[in-house]
Amino acid sequence: MQGLEAIEGMDTLYRTLPPELQHWHRFGRILSLVYETRFDEQQLCTQPVLCMLLTDRQAQYRIRLTLYGVSGTVSFDTANGLFSGLAIEDFSDCGYEADHRFRVSSLEQDLDFTIYCARIRAELLG
Repeated sequence: MQGLEAIEGMDTLYRTLPPELQHWHRFGRILSLVYETRFDEQQLCTQPVLCMLLTDRQAQYRIRLTLYGVSGTVSFDTANGLFSGLAIEDFSDCGYEADHRFRVSSLEQDLDFTIYCARIRAELLG
């Protein structure tokens, strides 16, 4: 999770989560995944949004990730059932920050989960 201070709410995650859980791959259980469109007040248009509710293996902490302006691929192989967490990368140094600043992907090679988005908000739920 380090180096991703551009994600809204990361300061709360840094302060609250124990150091051993401050890694995205520790939150490998997706409790819910919702795709919808929302009206963006800043850009005055609708945009695709992906909301995920993640938890660690012990279900002690839950994080809601909201990805704004998403594009990409989501495909699950439910027969295999392998998912060991996410990788989130910030591509602001590459000049992509306007539309696709972040790439969110799976750590598993047999799971096609690669999402690009302009903005991410992380909320730690009780």
